[in-house]
Amino acid sequence: MTYIKFIVPLLFILLLSILQPFHVQSQSLQGFNTEDLRTLRADDISDVQLRALVARAEQEGVSVDQALQLAVSRGLSSSVASQLRTRIQQLPSEPSSGMSIDTANENLSEDLLPEFLRPEREVTDVMKRTFGAEIFRQQQTEFAPSQNIPTPETYTLGPGDELSIYIWGDQTNTYRLPVTQEGTIMIENLGPVNVAGLSIRQANEVIRDHLKPLYSGLNNDDGEQTTFARLSIDRLRTIQVSVVGEAVNPGDYAIPSFSTVYNALYRAGGPNENGAYRRVRVLRNNELIAELDLYNYLVEGVQEGNIQLRDGDVIQIPPYRHRVEVFGETKRSDLYFEVKEGESLSDLIRFAGFFTDRAYTRQLRIHRNTPTERRILTVNSENVDQFLIQSGDVLYVDEILERFENRVSITGAVWRSGEFELRENMMLSELLSEAEGVRPDAFLTRGLINRMQDDYSFEQISFNVGSLLENPEMNDIPLKREDHIIIRSIHEMEEQQFVEIGGAVQKTGEMYYRGSMTIEDLILKADGFLDSASEGRIEISRRIIGEATPQNRSNQLAEIFTFRVNRDLSMDERDLNFELQPFDRVFVHRRPNYREQQTVTIEGEVLYPGTYTIRDRNERISDVIKRAGGVTPEAYLAGGRLVRQISSIDRPEIVLDFLSTDEEINQESLGFGEFEDTQDSENEVENEQNEVDEELTLEQRRTEINRSDTLLASSEDLTDEEREANERRIGVDLETILSNPGSDDDLYVRQGDVIRIPEQLQTVAVSGAVMQPVEIRYHPGKNLKFYIDRAGGYAENARSRRGYVVYANGDVDRRKRYLFGLIKNNPTIEPGAQIIIPMKPEQEGMSTGEIISVSATVVSMTTTLLIAIDRLSR
Repeated sequence: MTYIKFIVPLLFILLLSILQPFHVQSQSLQGFNTEDLRTLRADDISDVQLRALVARAEQEGVSVDQALQLAVSRGLSSSVASQLRTRIQQLPSEPSSGMSIDTANENLSEDLLPEFLRPEREVTDVMKRTFGAEIFRQQQTEFAPSQNIPTPETYTLGPGDELSIYIWGDQTNTYRLPVTQEGTIMIENLGPVNVAGLSIRQANEVIRDHLKPLYSGLNNDDGEQTTFARLSIDRLRTIQVSVVGEAVNPGDYAIPSFSTVYNALYRAGGPNENGAYRRVRVLRNNELIAELDLYNYLVEGVQEGNIQLRDGDVIQIPPYRHRVEVFGETKRSDLYFEVKEGESLSDLIRFAGFFTDRAYTRQLRIHRNTPTERRILTVNSENVDQFLIQSGDVLYVDEILERFENRVSITGAVWRSGEFELRENMMLSELLSEAEGVRPDAFLTRGLINRMQDDYSFEQISFNVGSLLENPEMNDIPLKREDHIIIRSIHEMEEQQFVEIGGAVQKTGEMYYRGSMTIEDLILKADGFLDSASEGRIEISRRIIGEATPQNRSNQLAEIFTFRVNRDLSMDERDLNFELQPFDRVFVHRRPNYREQQTVTIEGEVLYPGTYTIRDRNERISDVIKRAGGVTPEAYLAGGRLVRQISSIDRPEIVLDFLSTDEEINQESLGFGEFEDTQDSENEVENEQNEVDEELTLEQRRTEINRSDTLLASSEDLTDEEREANERRIGVDLETILSNPGSDDDLYVRQGDVIRIPEQLQTVAVSGAVMQPVEIRYHPGKNLKFYIDRAGGYAENARSRRGYVVYANGDVDRRKRYLFGLIKNNPTIEPGAQIIIPMKPEQEGMSTGEIISVSATVVSMTTTLLIAIDRLSR
């Protein structure tokens, strides 16, 4: 086949799939004709074949109804089609056997499959923008002739049609007679009757005349007619038409005999990008019988010239002659339109769906081609009917300007703000009247008019609103286009008035001031007192307005008033007349001795760990341990520690901006992460400045130690709130505290304190810049070097002189050097201690470009120096 393959109707696929098992004799597929569909029964098709072929139809984009409709037109019985449709609807979702689509269709011959539906078509950019092409591009648009309408009496019979003759009355009978290739039908006991070329009406008369010898009741010449006959078409034939010229898919098409020109055009994909929409020709027996203008249908819905096709008809799509473009504010924009000779600009606007609501219609712009260049034509609205369109013209319909020719507006303290029509000689007083007048809160001493000048700059005109209202004849102002009048409210001219309440009330903050507001009213708006509120100490601070002259300046900053308000919001009679003023601040103090319960938590090796309420201000660590039943025999007192929540009242906020990033402890090392397998010599020499740096960074080390202890703590020791809080770990000596309660070492406990007493510890942790971070079993009497060696020694980036030890109770000790490093003093190691070796900061090496640049600078400076020395020596 030389053109794109058409989609296959479902029933032809079914027939070809099952033809050989049910076809008697050795008839080949090449002999297939409409008689095969007439003898097809629904039971001849299995569910497996039906399911496979439905899937094939879906792949081809064919609906079941389309396939069945076309199969009926080719000879399939309507009852069989109905049975197949019902079976398809009742098919289960999964196939019951393993037969595939390919297996069901393995004997199909592609060359023998008839082609019914529209093939795929390539759409160019020009076709996308051509008016009318969309209707041929839509896949869901069928343009298929309906098979469910009465056969028109003017329908011409031909070979392939099947007629039904119904006899009723005194005698009954039914004939189903196909029209043979010779154009005749065979009536039993009568012989052939020629019906080809006859209309339904003519054939009905001819057949009635032939039936009268068999059915005497049909002859009503001698008396009353007692037998009746009616002719109808049971099945329609298929005709062959050709689509030639500028079609998307030109060629021959087999279509139902009811088809019209539009049906065939859709099958061929419509005109291509060069095809004409206004001159589609239909030729029959080499003679022009009709010419279609598709715009009649696309624009007006009129199907003039859409005749019914006959076998052998030729549809010709010639190239277009005149094409123009339309851009801008039309309902169909950015499209190509085809025009005929003599059509005007008004016709083109009609094709484009007329103007949109925002179109500028006073003038239209046309870009036109000349033999040498392009030019612009301007068409006034009154000339669109006379202006003739030429091929290649481009119509531009502009949008109206976003401005008003007669607008004024007013905003502010009027009853109806907004935009109004500017009438001829309109005055300001008229506009105020249309705005329903000014509101009672209007600021009457001054209003403003913002006026646009001819050069689009603005000027401001002020007026007295009160004088205008009292005497409009003397104070009125004429308005101009785009004037904007502003009348302020007296409330807009004042600072927003509020009062503020804070302290022991349910809701604190600023609240709008209202006239005659009292303290009780404000407390009520704040939802009343808290339980901690002291109703006898309510303080009110009031602004000092002051005098305008500098010599009357006072040293007083605020007025202070103190009142008592009972819980039921009542006051003493002498205070009842006190009213709040704007910007007053009310503060409700707490009761002096009011305290919420404060708790301390003890964890670890005590008899009764848990949370305890602090009894008095002087309760100490030893008291809490005693209330917890004392320590257990397994307690490791040297590892006891206190975790305290530190607030801003305890410590000032200090920014340590002198600390360098190389002093930060790698968090991964605190978690015993992986390090590079490098080692550094312990005997590196550092100058005295490094000793100073050690002293400067000691506080930073303590901060990092506390943080590392938090990171190393288990999830059982800390809650989410404790991790987020600003905690500090305090080293305590529990042995001294328990042996000497009340001593200086026995600290007072505070809200949120956590006392942790671990069980006996047996290991020492080594982390940081060592070869392998590990935990090592504690060896009594062994020094720092012993444990570092057990960790593989120092890493290459280790700062060995700055190593330090964190003890189990939180205390910190570091390596010390005296007499320029000649005498070393290492901290002692205890069970539960953690040895931390800081890392050197990473330093990036110089790039090749930097080395070349520095080298060139050195060479240049050396050369300059040698020249200078040489000149001085002379």
